[in-house]
Amino acid sequence: MSKKIKIIFIAIIIIIGLIILAWFVIQKNNKNDLIGGGEDILDEQDESITEVEKHTPRIFIKLPEITDDDDGDGIKNEDEIKYGTSSVSTDTDGDGLSDKNEIEKWGTDPTKWDTDGDGYPDGFEISNGYSPLGEGKL
Repeated sequence: MSKKIKIIFIAIIIIIGLIILAWFVIQKNNKNDLIGGGEDILDEQDESITEVEKHTPRIFIKLPEITDDDDGDGIKNEDEIKYGTSSVSTDTDGDGLSDKNEIEKWGTDPTKWDTDGDGYPDGFEISNGYSPLGEGKL
């Protein structure tokens, strides 16, 4: 091997080593973030905390926000009960229209896949220019 090729080979090995080292450092920092950084979140002066507790990693879990609209479709949970719609799905009947649009915009039944019973889902009819409430165009 020529001297030039050896130098390039060694440089490549060093670069790969630095990349691997950087990856390990990043992973270690991410791990500390996930567990709250361990002892640095504890008050070292608090004598009620035992030595074991001071060095025990803490895991923090973010709980979902409690709202009055669990599925985020714009219909409050109490109204979902009134309409018979799902509070965990934005499209209860799976017809391609959100429950909110069926109730407020189109006047279709959010619990029926095919409000007018013609065999075509409400969302398909609307997207193709047909009325989901009966015969004819929109």
